[in-house]
Amino acid sequence: MQTYTIEYAFQDKEQTTRTCEVDLDRTPDLKDNEQLADLYQIVSDAIRKPITSFEILAVH
Repeated sequence: MQTYTIEYAFQDKEQTTRTCEVDLDRTPDLKDNEQLADLYQIVSDAIRKPITSFEILAVH
């Protein structure tokens, strides 16, 4: 497992981006719908917000 920093933004009036750190077994491919869906669920669980409330911008 490796720790990755996920950059995301809420889909409301807030204009700033935020980050969270998650442990993953590999770097997710954001162009792969299945991996992207899994990542959204992981981040949703980490930040305790619904999947529909934010957008993932980058993985570092």
